[in-house]
Amino acid sequence: MKCQACGRQYDLSDATKVSSMMGGMVGMGLTVLLLFGRIVAAGHGSKGYIALASAVVLFGFGLGAVALARITLRLERKP
Repeated sequence: MKCQACGRQYDLSDATKVSSMMGGMVGMGLTVLLLFGRIVAAGHGSKGYIALASAVVLFGFGLGAVALARITLRLERKP
């Protein structure tokens, strides 16, 4: 990332990257645990409902990853 004001290059800190991955895993785990089975059961195992449940799990991963990365956002200056 490049700062518009000073022109320096920045990157996400390692702590932000790790917490983003952990947030994604937690978000995915919760959506699988709470929603995936219910959605598939409601559709009686049809392909459409399995695809919908998979999309919900991907959304949960993305939401968890972005949320935790945003909370722990730190930038480091690149050499």
